[in-house]
Amino acid sequence: MNEGGIVEVRQERNYAPHKNLMIIARDSEQACRPDPQGNPSPAWQSHAAVAMTFTALALEGLANTLGVALCPTWIDTYERKPLDDKFKAIRRLLGINIDWNKHPWSSLTNLIEFRHAMVHPKHELVVEGPFTAAAEHLPEFLDFPLSSVERAMTPENALLAIRTFDDIFDVLYQATPEHTRLAAFHDNTRSSRKLLRS
Repeated sequence: MNEGGIVEVRQERNYAPHKNLMIIARDSEQACRPDPQGNPSPAWQSHAAVAMTFTALALEGLANTLGVALCPTWIDTYERKPLDDKFKAIRRLLGINIDWNKHPWSSLTNLIEFRHAMVHPKHELVVEGPFTAAAEHLPEFLDFPLSSVERAMTPENALLAIRTFDDIFDVLYQATPEHTRLAAFHDNTRSSRKLLRS
């Protein structure tokens, strides 16, 4: 290339949002694991919540990216639909069976519910007890009861979320025609240069 010349550069990127979202989810899942001695990680509950929420978001990104690659009218028809409806549409487009009572699809359903609870938080009156015990066996201060959302934020559920994404990704990848896989699953960049004047 001549120095001082004018070059026109064009870059295109097929951005696959699920990749970035899963990096965050995987990092958070790792951060919520207990240490080798079994001691809980600091802020494990927050890390578990991030891992689960971002996995749900990654699945939505995957559904939309794959949907656009498979269906030219996806954005107008499905983009604002609930995530389970998007996967039902993808099932039809790819001709695959989904058994919502078995993993990974049953786990997806639970993940969708968790994501809704995080994105649309609601008040919950949490009641535990009554407890019956001899007075000397009752602790002076009982732990405060956890809400349903807090009970779901566990390292085990964070790991299950990651496995759910990986298993769904594998099913969809195998079912997607080879000529569509690059656009649907991979974040790739192209660039072109044209010398305008030397």
